[in-house]
Amino acid sequence: MFEAFDPLDSPVDPQNEASPELPPPETRREPILTLPPALTAYVLLLAVIHLRVLLPPDLENWTVEMFGFIPERYGATLLNLDFPGGEGAKVWTFVTYSLLHANLTHIGFNVLWLLPFGSALARRFGAFRFYLFMAVTAAAGALAHLVTHENAIVPMIGASASVSGTMAAAMRFAFVKGSFLSFNRGDADAAASVAAVVQSCSRQRAREFRSAGTDSPHGTGTRLRHVARRQRG
Repeated sequence: MFEAFDPLDSPVDPQNEASPELPPPETRREPILTLPPALTAYVLLLAVIHLRVLLPPDLENWTVEMFGFIPERYGATLLNLDFPGGEGAKVWTFVTYSLLHANLTHIGFNVLWLLPFGSALARRFGAFRFYLFMAVTAAAGALAHLVTHENAIVPMIGASASVSGTMAAAMRFAFVKGSFLSFNRGDADAAASVAAVVQSCSRQRAREFRSAGTDSPHGTGTRLRHVARRQRG
């Protein structure tokens, strides 16, 4: 007459059933700097070399004449000028001049423009081809300066030629479908990763850049305004 009560046969209330607590998902924090290692190393190299400004004036001027690009090295004028470095300087200064800067403003603006475009290029090229590209564009800038400023005795320093090269190279693939300036990003997000500080760069920075002009006390001949016009165009 009475049925035995089996607790296993009782209906289970899903609301009262205890569910295991899951740990909250970890929030992924975006790094402040997303520079590729190749570009980070290049910027650090520029910063370390710029410490030469702490040297005594005579020694600092010697480093500029030793590693800066001087068109008169290749001239055959009647001026009997003796530049440090001899014949070897006629080779290495095609590249080494791009690692020297006159002051913090000079190096700061070059690095500012190098961060976005150099990041995209370094991720696309890899370290070896990125460094090779920087050297080739620096040499091309020195050659252009040699042609247009023959027999000039004022050293040219600065990485503006290499920075302009990275801008031109980045523009080569910036607007194609799937690239970092197109509406369809595709797989190019990694190539477009740049320092967060650059993403907050305002037009005021660009106006300051255009008004800076050539600021080197050594007459570096860097064409900052030309770079700004190319970027604006």
